[in-house]
Amino acid sequence: MAAKIQILLADHELMLRESVAAYLEDSGYIVHCVDDGEAALEFYTNTPPDIIITELDLPKLSGLELMKKVRLVDQDMPLIVCTAVSNEHDIIHALRLGIYEYIIKPINDLSLIDQALQKALEKKRLKIENEKIRQTLLEDQEAGKSVQEKILPDSLYQKGDIKIEHHVEPMIYLSGDFIDYFELDDDRFVFYLADVSGHGAAAAFVTVLIKMFIRELAAKYRSDGDERIIVPHLMVRSLAQEIYSEKLGKYCTMLYFVYNKRLGELHYCVAGHYPNPILIQNNQPKVLPGRGFPVGISASMSYKTEIIEPQSPFRVVLFSDGIFEILTGDFENKDHRLLELLGQSDYSFESINKVFKITTTPNRLDDIATLIFSQGFTS
Repeated sequence: MAAKIQILLADHELMLRESVAAYLEDSGYIVHCVDDGEAALEFYTNTPPDIIITELDLPKLSGLELMKKVRLVDQDMPLIVCTAVSNEHDIIHALRLGIYEYIIKPINDLSLIDQALQKALEKKRLKIENEKIRQTLLEDQEAGKSVQEKILPDSLYQKGDIKIEHHVEPMIYLSGDFIDYFELDDDRFVFYLADVSGHGAAAAFVTVLIKMFIRELAAKYRSDGDERIIVPHLMVRSLAQEIYSEKLGKYCTMLYFVYNKRLGELHYCVAGHYPNPILIQNNQPKVLPGRGFPVGISASMSYKTEIIEPQSPFRVVLFSDGIFEILTGDFENKDHRLLELLGQSDYSFESINKVFKITTTPNRLDDIATLIFSQGFTS
């Protein structure tokens, strides 16, 4: 294995070149020697080696210039520098170029070079390995993102006097925030927002579990009359038991709503989620009451169903807690700040997005999900 390692050795001292080359060849390396920087660059250009060992005081083209030119082409080429102690300034420049090791002249113990080579080769191996892992993770993220995008509902739904708009803005490829909605029967419409702890693949997996579980409850309601899906606190408790039983080390907060079109009632449950849902009537936003434990931290938590009869037309706005990452200004009462910013919009989805700058805020530390349920508006 070692015999395949190709080393370019650049040094103007003939005796040092010969002694180092002989030592390294006895150790199983293949060594190519040059005595100036231009020859080293030409060799590198025509036959890139596995490692370059160079002094800094090369004639024609200095070792620093040689390394700069190599770095323009290859950021990962292992570079080892041999230099005198007096070249401290140049050593700093070399370190900035990302050298792997440096050896101080005179070299009284040639085994130091072999040790430096072993360290450099190990660093290179780890870099390659880390890059493979990173690429695998990126591919997994891309695959996961594709799955997650497919299970999200359409960003716009409109049927009769009901309209839903939503957007999920992930911090990374995969989001822990999830939104879903569906017409349960002729009288009832379900919509919810879940915010899973953490980010990435593990959190995204739980969002898939949540959707599958709730859709399965909906199917049981239609086939067997299982009413958990239409009673928010029962649905949330059942979901909590499901997530807890999976032992995923994850939990979620949740806002779960069932709108009864015939009765004009909103039945909902707040499960450890903040901010609370916001109801907008007569162009006046207000925070809806409700509190509870996160979903999945225990199988025995109890939850409460809240019931309100909003005056048509109305809107319900749901945010994940990532919205607080983009709020500006000094404020103590976050609910007040949310209502204040909402008041600067016309309460349409586009206007809220513009006021909060949801899709344009850089360097966020959390996912942001927004859902707006509208009833009774003509457009």
